[in-house]
Amino acid sequence: MATENEIRAVLAPRLEAAKSRKEKTRVAATVLFFEYGIYPSAKVVHQYTQQGSMTDIGADLRAFWLELREKSRVQIDAPYLPAELNESFSGALAKLWDLSMDKATASFDAERQDHQEKVRQAEQGLRLAQETNATLEDDVEELGAELRQERENRSAAEGQCAALLAQADELRAALAKAEGQIQASERARQAAQEQFSKDLEAERAARKRDAEMLNGEIRFAKMQIDAARTAEQDARERFKSDLAGKDIELASYRQRLSQAEELAARLRQETAELMVAKATMQRRIDALAQANVKDSPNRNAPKRRVRGAILVQRRKL
Repeated sequence: MATENEIRAVLAPRLEAAKSRKEKTRVAATVLFFEYGIYPSAKVVHQYTQQGSMTDIGADLRAFWLELREKSRVQIDAPYLPAELNESFSGALAKLWDLSMDKATASFDAERQDHQEKVRQAEQGLRLAQETNATLEDDVEELGAELRQERENRSAAEGQCAALLAQADELRAALAKAEGQIQASERARQAAQEQFSKDLEAERAARKRDAEMLNGEIRFAKMQIDAARTAEQDARERFKSDLAGKDIELASYRQRLSQAEELAARLRQETAELMVAKATMQRRIDALAQANVKDSPNRNAPKRRVRGAILVQRRKL
């Protein structure tokens, strides 16, 4: 028995020579039926030709069988054969044709029922598909509504996002401006701090110089006080020896001495007043000394009078 590959190898060049589907169907049916004894059903023919639908191939096969039947009715022109044999041969061909047609009709009916079943199943599947499609359309409509709502939400979110971005840009600009102001303030603060440090250092130096001057003036005042105390001590001794009875004047002198000590304390705090007081005191001492020199009857008297004038001046102070 020939294999499918062998049949295909035989049919291939003949099918390529055929131009139409009907001609290819007739070639395949002829080769299958007459050369390999295979009944050419629509399914088998389609398997080899791969062209047309089952309905089209069935119509082509019916035309093939009708053509074959017409050819089988041709009388055989063989004078040498007896008329009985000729009629028998023609009858056999007619029976063969009828048998082929019956088989073709049965095969066609079976294939038609098979195709009808497939059509029924396809229709059922179509109904299910339509129902599913309706459900899907409802789902699609619902999803479309959700999508539209989502788009609206997205549009609103994008608007809010744009507004937030604008606010963010404004905040960035304000932040940059604030940072610039802070940096300017920081630079001004640093400059002011540096200037303050310079001024403070200058003030410290000035205070130091003033303190040094004050200390010098205080030392000078102490020297003056010590000199005054020495003069006081000398005067006290002279007063004790010469003016023993001058107790009241001595008390007054002590009071003035206390005032002089208080004055020395004030001199430590008020340098300017001390210098003025010192200069005034010096001028007064010099004036008294000159007056005593002019009024003195002898040379030793001026010294005593000067000392007395100093004491009088200290009492006044």
